[in-house]
Amino acid sequence: MIDLLERLEKDGLVRMEKIDAYRVVRIRRFGGEVASGLEHVDWIAKPEMPE
Repeated sequence: MIDLLERLEKDGLVRMEKIDAYRVVRIRRFGGEVASGLEHVDWIAKPEMPE
């Protein structure tokens, strides 16, 4: 899981920070655009939008 999160962070989709014993992951604007299908990253499947 950490490898995937690090790749998402490297590509600018999320931001991670470590707080005490926890790793907090926050979605970035570009990550939200990819998740909603407005942007595309070649290794992430484009979401199917409801009709």
